[in-house]
Amino acid sequence: NYVVTAPDSNTVYVSNAGNNTVSEVDLDAGIVRRNFVVGESPEHLILSADGRRLFVANADGGTVSEIATGSGALVRTLTIGGGLHGIDLSADGRRLLVVGRETDKLVAIDLATGNLRSSRLAPEPYHLKAIHGTGKLYVSSADQDKIWVVDEKTLKVTKEITIPDRAHQIAVF
Repeated sequence: NYVVTAPDSNTVYVSNAGNNTVSEVDLDAGIVRRNFVVGESPEHLILSADGRRLFVANADGGTVSEIATGSGALVRTLTIGGGLHGIDLSADGRRLLVVGRETDKLVAIDLATGNLRSSRLAPEPYHLKAIHGTGKLYVSSADQDKIWVVDEKTLKVTKEITIPDRAHQIAVF
């Protein structure tokens, strides 16, 4: 479904929603090195800046799997609830940000403590992107033609941007 590139630029991780795994692919050799078993219907992925941790949004399972990329071990499973979609890390890498699409919420997880806090975001938040250096998150709606601008620390909406059609992925260059 989705792919992220490791810092070495030779390794990518691909989510496989059909069999509840994530594949680690060696691009130079053109092979799958190994597969990690994660939760139900993995989709979006985010890799820590150092490439040591992979976070996988298990869309139908309502969980996020944290994988240690070195050993391939499942570090922990974070329960969010409901169907999930977008996922990102805060600029400092200390918080995981997850969209609860079915539950209309934006969740921030403190990775050191595992504590969750959330804010209602409706209708149907979809993809999200933390804009590093700004303190802002951009979240699209799967139901309405808009993007929310959210304060990363408070999780409060500061602005809504109307767009001509439903937004999907959000990319920053």
